[in-house]
Amino acid sequence: MAVKPLKKITREIKDTAELIKTLKSFSIKYGGAWVPSIVPFTHTTEFYKYQSPSKVPDYMFDIARNRIGWKGKIVEFTEAAQIREEQRAYSGDR
Repeated sequence: MAVKPLKKITREIKDTAELIKTLKSFSIKYGGAWVPSIVPFTHTTEFYKYQSPSKVPDYMFDIARNRIGWKGKIVEFTEAAQIREEQRAYSGDR
């Protein structure tokens, strides 16, 4: 069963510095772990809130470019999540 985000906020983000600042800000203001998803060919970014970094689905690894806003800092996906995402392509292509 897929974990659904607890909250979603959409914003126009102009650059990476603003993206990082927003992730940190949301994690302090609203709590939880925040990951971004940039709409292709736009500056529109959807931010998703999860209970904790361990609750962020593995498939968000590439979408979020390995960035999670957590307690006012940027943290990476766990090593286990990274390995699961790498292995995902191999398991279903037999």
